[in-house]
Amino acid sequence: MATNFSNTSYTLGYEKALTMYQSFTANTDLTMVGYMMIGKCVIWGSPDDPVAIHDTEYSRFQTYNDFLGGKRITGNDVYLVLPRRDWTSGKVYTAYDDYSNTQFTSTNGMYVYVSTGEVYKCIDNANNAPSTDVPAGDYTTNNGFKKMSDGYTWKYMYKVPAGSKFLTSAWIPVPTIQTSAYFGHANNLVDGAISRMVVLTAGSGYGNNNTIITITGSGITGNANAIVNAAGSLISANVDARGVRYSRQNFKATVVGWGTGATVRTILSPYRGHGFNPARELGANTVLISVKIGDVDATEGHNITANNDFRQIGLLLRPHKYGETVAANITSADLAVSMATQLVLVSGATYANDEVVYQGSSQANATFLGYVSDKYFTNAVECTNIQGAPTVGTALIGASSGASRTMLSYTNPDLEPETGDLVYTENRAAVLRTLEQGEIVKIALRF
Repeated sequence: MATNFSNTSYTLGYEKALTMYQSFTANTDLTMVGYMMIGKCVIWGSPDDPVAIHDTEYSRFQTYNDFLGGKRITGNDVYLVLPRRDWTSGKVYTAYDDYSNTQFTSTNGMYVYVSTGEVYKCIDNANNAPSTDVPAGDYTTNNGFKKMSDGYTWKYMYKVPAGSKFLTSAWIPVPTIQTSAYFGHANNLVDGAISRMVVLTAGSGYGNNNTIITITGSGITGNANAIVNAAGSLISANVDARGVRYSRQNFKATVVGWGTGATVRTILSPYRGHGFNPARELGANTVLISVKIGDVDATEGHNITANNDFRQIGLLLRPHKYGETVAANITSADLAVSMATQLVLVSGATYANDEVVYQGSSQANATFLGYVSDKYFTNAVECTNIQGAPTVGTALIGASSGASRTMLSYTNPDLEPETGDLVYTENRAAVLRTLEQGEIVKIALRF
């Protein structure tokens, strides 16, 4: 029985990441409504160390219940990114090869980021030699190709904007098809260019004065020269002119001379040329979401407490507004949402942050129970981890403080609990929020 073979392209990861990115940037009714959520004001335990996350329905329910609030993710908060690889002298970088299936995952990789913000793609690594000259140049000269004195040839891909919030110690932003000089320039694109040639068999009997490489195919102006050693064997084929519009369907490079047996393999540029779609060409399969909580004020209009800490972040997609049965759309979704239930009380003793408050004959027999997440308001407290329904006119008792105050009214959270899709959760050490600061929360989703 014949064996069947299949393969999932690395491009599938790019396509999934691109779809996620576009879902937030489409600016249509189909635009994704998602929130960066923070939660878990109550300590993990003793010690207060993050606990493991379990992908179970109960775990998701508990995470929902712990949410304090969230900030809506906009198109300006999402971008495709690549692992950051700063150019380092002495490393051997991977040269682009249209036959390779490892260039996206190799340790050093085939691209580098330099301190001035440019990203370069390695076209030729001088026969696996260490790189000692920092890549330089841009799209204005030689279509962005630059051969350095160490023998490396680099291709200018794009420039990361100064101050980009998607540039981190671990990630660099990467554009898709270039449309703006913000990242690069379309003038550096050469479709069907010869990247380099690799000697497959060295042959014998050749001489430097009588050996040439002939190029045939649909393209024009491509040219390469043969380098022969003293023994008459071909040691390299140097590309003098990359040409344009060559196709793999009819391309042929032939070693011609007095010798025999020498063959070369030609590496052509990707579709539309190096730099046409940097994200796809460099193997981007990750979306970075970067949201600042505290743009309006530290509390985002009193929707997110700044008087307590949090230990958990989550990515919540397509939630419902409280009391509704359909997901919020881009016109109805709020920029910031509270997940706390606010209880308005008569004046009296002060409850403590994180303490259990309840209504009923005892905590064990409570008709309503929650944890105090914020007591900033004069005559109100906010609670998460709600169990049961609050009752107006009944005392709210603090389990540890002993405070007892009659409830006058209450306000439900902005989102219907347990609605939407919780697609990412991260448990972390406590982050203390204050009225004098905001927090930038970043999530990297790799596909």
